Amino acid sequence: MKAMIICLGVFALAAWALAGPFGNHGLWLALTVFMLARGVSLIVQLPAVERALCAGDHA
Repeated sequence: MKAMIICLGVFALAAWALAGPFGNHGLWLALTVFMLARGVSLIVQLPAVERALCAGDHA
């Protein structure tokens, strides 16, 4: 949940910075930045998820 909030913040900053100079293209670029940030956040969390699954802690 924390990672999604951080990614939302990254998107908001990118949209704010890019929408003015680039218009609609800036918004699409901000969405791309959001998706990249989300992918990185999921990759960072992957080892903990794998450890939990291997330990049998399916909660």
